[in-house]
Amino acid sequence: MQAVVIAVVTSLAAIVRSRMALQIEILALRHQLAVYHRAGRRPQLGPADRLLWVWLSRAWSGWRAALVIVQPRTVIAWQRKRLREYRTRLSRQAQRGRLPVGKEIRDLIRKMSAANPTWGAPRTAGELGKLGIAVAKSTVEKYRVRASTPPSPTWRTFLATHAKDLVAMSHRVRFRRSLEARALQSASAARAGSPSCFASRNRIPSCRSRPAASSRTGAGTCRRSPRRSGRSNSPA
Repeated sequence: MQAVVIAVVTSLAAIVRSRMALQIEILALRHQLAVYHRAGRRPQLGPADRLLWVWLSRAWSGWRAALVIVQPRTVIAWQRKRLREYRTRLSRQAQRGRLPVGKEIRDLIRKMSAANPTWGAPRTAGELGKLGIAVAKSTVEKYRVRASTPPSPTWRTFLATHAKDLVAMSHRVRFRRSLEARALQSASAARAGSPSCFASRNRIPSCRSRPAASSRTGAGTCRRSPRRSGRSNSPA
């Protein structure tokens, strides 16, 4: 009774479905029967059989229900493997690296760089892009003409050239430091209150600062003023 019901339901579904889907299902079932008859108990699928089921999985939505000889995930694995092989063939056939730069473009890069030595690789690549020539900056840097610059001097050359200036500078530094040291010493002596000519402007200069006069005339001798005090100097 169950088999009869299944047959009736299948017949009704076949009537409802389109004729193309029915023909594809018949093709799938016949192919599986042919594989069983050919291989016996353990079916062996070749590349043509796998290619057929990969095509059925793409073109027919009900291929999982009609598949018996293998699992549906096996067919998906075949499809992925074929896609990897296809991409591998494309990558091997494609040309590796960049396209070679033509001789005319190389000559143009050299001519532009020689006529405009201040232009760098980005500027030259931009000007070539305005002319409709797509060139990378690294390509321009590779083929452009570089201005010849003198080599940078070494330390030995620098010292030999500026030896006199360095010696003079060292003497200036030493002289300036000696002046600063003397100024600091005089300032410290003035703060301590020692009798010095540099102590203060309001103080009477010492005898050392005045010119010595002749002993005959007796003039120009250094006389210090008596100190002022509260006591009188009258005799007792």
